[in-house]
Amino acid sequence: MAVIKREFEQSLKAKIFSLFLIYLLGGVPLSIVIVNVVQLFYFQPNYFILFSTSRIAIFVFMLGLFGLFLIFACILYMLSKGKKVVIGFLSIPLLGLSGLMLFFSFDNYQYVDQNGLHVNPTFSINRTVSYSWGDMKEVVQVNKGGSPVGLEFILKEGQSFQFPLSGGDWVTKRRPFYETLSDHNVPLSAREK
Repeated sequence: MAVIKREFEQSLKAKIFSLFLIYLLGGVPLSIVIVNVVQLFYFQPNYFILFSTSRIAIFVFMLGLFGLFLIFACILYMLSKGKKVVIGFLSIPLLGLSGLMLFFSFDNYQYVDQNGLHVNPTFSINRTVSYSWGDMKEVVQVNKGGSPVGLEFILKEGQSFQFPLSGGDWVTKRRPFYETLSDHNVPLSAREK
């Protein structure tokens, strides 16, 4: 009996180790893909010039995903000890917290359209803060080695927003962006990172 119990405990350690290894190897790419796909289909507006998913959204999704992996690890551990009642007490609040974090990660983005900059901050549900082009003091194109890597929107009130650029979007959308800045008389400058 002791041999079987020892083998089961070693098997449990291997299962939990495998679970966390899967998370470590797949957590980042899976987070990036899932957040971008969900935002593409459910949160992007019909028309926009530029759209950006913040790094915070990816990080919050990874935390929510880690919570789900913790639930699986707790279930494996509690089933091995025969404590089924404790599973519910531990997993239900953790499942709720993980689900909430996953939703908050999807609802965190910013985009630019003809009306200005729109920011949906972290830990807010469907609350988009909009800044019109009239609120802008200037837009700074941030370059790294001569290539654009981001935009900085500086408001007249002194507040600024960082907007990371992805290569493919920027190549196709920079002309409409420059035309929109010109139409609204918003100065554009550049600086090296």
